[in-house]
Amino acid sequence: MNEKSIGEIILEARNNKKLSQDALAKKIHVSRQSISNWENNIRVPDKEILEKLCNVLNLDYNYLMKMVEAAV
Repeated sequence: MNEKSIGEIILEARNNKKLSQDALAKKIHVSRQSISNWENNIRVPDKEILEKLCNVLNLDYNYLMKMVEAAV
């Protein structure tokens, strides 16, 4: 079984919280396009934004940080 990508994790968590990309973007002060880029594995959030994202979506920061570092 393959491990989920960071984009899949963000997308699933956002959907579980019933947030649109736009609503999540407003909560963490980024563009909707940034959310789309993360969910489509085009880009990864930086450390500061990742922390905000994890707080809003109740995700494990350390786990996602390791994924981000591996992706860079």
